[in-house]
Amino acid sequence: MKRRKSITNKTLMIGGDSFDHRTRINCYNGLGLLLRNKKEFERSIQDFRRAYEIALVNRDTAWMSILAGNIGSIHLEKNDYDSSLYYYFKNLQLIKRTTEFENEIETYAQLARVYLKKNNPKSTKTYLDILKKL
Repeated sequence: MKRRKSITNKTLMIGGDSFDHRTRINCYNGLGLLLRNKKEFERSIQDFRRAYEIALVNRDTAWMSILAGNIGSIHLEKNDYDSSLYYYFKNLQLIKRTTEFENEIETYAQLARVYLKKNNPKSTKTYLDILKKL
């Protein structure tokens, strides 16, 4: 993993601004996903936030929504349900400005999962019902 991150960081340094913003976002998002899978949550969040900043500067709401969802998933895995809800709702707000239908479905499923873990059956059912309508 260290070698992979080193290669990606060197690629970003060498290419710098010559890469389009989506390539740079993809690099940081990929690192974030790898680190998330290794349970290195804080480092993962750092890479997702780097990618988010690039997306924000470039007004790329599709990537902003995906990255908000990725950060929400880390908080869910850490059982930090209130933080995960914050990022999933942020994700939904951003999705409304995109055509990311799969991301929207996944976000509603994650919201149902969070409310299930919070032992809130009413809200769980609300988001499951929304999923059924999609």
